[in-house]
Amino acid sequence: MTATPLAGTMGAHVRARTVVSLMAGRGAYRLAYQIGNLTLIALWGTATFNGYAAALGICGWFTYIGVAVEKTALKLLPRSRSLVPRLVRLCLVLAIVPVLADLLALAVAGLPRPGARLTLYLVATAWSTSTGLMMVLAALHRLAGRPERDRRVFVTLAIAILASVAATWTLRLPPVGQLALMSASALALVVGLVRALPAGWRRAPAPSRPGPIARSVLRSTIMLGAYDLCGAFSVTAVYAALTIVKLGGQTSQLYLAALASSAASGGLIYLLRVAQPRVSRRQLGVGAAGGRRQARRILVVSAAGGLALAVALGAWAASGHASRSPGLVALSAVTAAEIVLFTIVAYATFLIENTNARALRITSGSAVAGVALTVVLSGPLTATFGAAGAMGTLGLATAGQGVVMSVMLSVRYGRSSRVGARTRKYRRAVASAFATVPYYREWWSETGLGAPTNIEVAERRREDLVPLRLSGQAVAAPDADYGLRALRRLGLASKVRPADRHDPRRGLPVTARVGAVAHDPLLGYLAVFGMCGRWHVAVPDFHAREVPGGVAFTALRSRPFRLVDVQFPAPVGLDDCPEHRTPVLVAGGLATAGAVVTEPLAQVPERGA
Repeated sequence: MTATPLAGTMGAHVRARTVVSLMAGRGAYRLAYQIGNLTLIALWGTATFNGYAAALGICGWFTYIGVAVEKTALKLLPRSRSLVPRLVRLCLVLAIVPVLADLLALAVAGLPRPGARLTLYLVATAWSTSTGLMMVLAALHRLAGRPERDRRVFVTLAIAILASVAATWTLRLPPVGQLALMSASALALVVGLVRALPAGWRRAPAPSRPGPIARSVLRSTIMLGAYDLCGAFSVTAVYAALTIVKLGGQTSQLYLAALASSAASGGLIYLLRVAQPRVSRRQLGVGAAGGRRQARRILVVSAAGGLALAVALGAWAASGHASRSPGLVALSAVTAAEIVLFTIVAYATFLIENTNARALRITSGSAVAGVALTVVLSGPLTATFGAAGAMGTLGLATAGQGVVMSVMLSVRYGRSSRVGARTRKYRRAVASAFATVPYYREWWSETGLGAPTNIEVAERRREDLVPLRLSGQAVAAPDADYGLRALRRLGLASKVRPADRHDPRRGLPVTARVGAVAHDPLLGYLAVFGMCGRWHVAVPDFHAREVPGGVAFTALRSRPFRLVDVQFPAPVGLDDCPEHRTPVLVAGGLATAGAVVTEPLAQVPERGA
């Protein structure tokens, strides 16, 4: 099985039955893990189990390597085509290297001293890195159209955990023995998942220039992993704050509240992972604006929720009934509020992460801000409300993180414009050209408003396309780079290649090198050949509409002369990319199914006529 046919399955709709099956597999794993821990407490006692739990807690940070790589694979692979095998190999290398490094350290420093604490920690690291690698491999199998392997492997891991606990109980194994059994089981499942990957992914040739692709994957992994890593650090910070204010006795209450929050958030995050390939493809290119708009609307709700939680905690403190030992009702209420706020902000972060590479600075930056808020708020809130204050800290920090994210979105992108804004700009361009440009007034008075102008006619009469207010001045040369910035911002090719040009006057080839451009000396850069195998129009610099015999282009940004509804003689049509929901150029005449339908030109207001 090769990688190419599998590219079409990525981003496909996942049936509800499949989602339930996947959730059942992960749920079985979590349940087995918790049952195993409770059993081990009864077997070893609190003192021994504390050392076991400390090793898992300290080394559990390595799991986030796999989480970050998984998110990277789920975002990048559905957007790729010919690069899929190379991206798979890079993701596997990033996830496998920590496993191999730990096994090497274990063989050198751990095995000679099986009873040492270092050995315990190295075996715990092996468990964390191998489960992270397993998540990456399970995600790759879902992308390959084999989601049942995800469910089977985690159900098998759940059985292996329970079996290892039974062996530990029977043989009275120490913590290092229990961790060694679980790690060996995870590694065996990892080997099986690697062997089951599509052959085209495992045997892909090494790229001739791996540097740019590798840097892009590594950068995405670091930025995507920052959000989850900061979230884990925030939880650690509130535990530390509870101890600092001498309320360590409430750690068990905080643990139960955090466990409930983790169960809810874990289910949500896994659902987002299942949906990520489809969302990633939908929000590529111009579709990113829609994702940012939706995230902004959601973040308004989280800001309102955070304000309500802050007011409630302030009123509770002012009432004189605040207690450093809150009851179950108060702790449950604050935990519920934290879960709701986390759900809202996590979904908004998910939408922004799956837009473009620059948006990752927003999510990672806001995550760091969330950690800072946690550190600042944890002291006074835990000192006043105890465990309830710790959960309130997490809720308020999450809401504050959402506010920072919203502000950074506004600074970076401003107000997100709808796709319909291009139609409005086009109408204004037509009305302005009719009112101020002699050529268009003369031409449209004879043929009707919006009648296309042949590209060769526009080139010969370029001096007549200058507005009246600029008449008498020297006509500037065409801006040959017009549209290039728009093509790069679309993000539909790993690299836009201005040197690989195709003349749209002669027609466009059905296939081309990814990043190749359609360039005209008069209009500029009109389209780019994306990873999806289609010629994408340079929006928002150009508005394109179908007319009898081809496509008419309008330059929407200001230029010394107006280029409105300029048409090429080549038989080129207009369609809508089903993957990215952006206009694309196709060979032939008028597009049929899925074509972009423009509104009648008669509706364009004739200002200044």
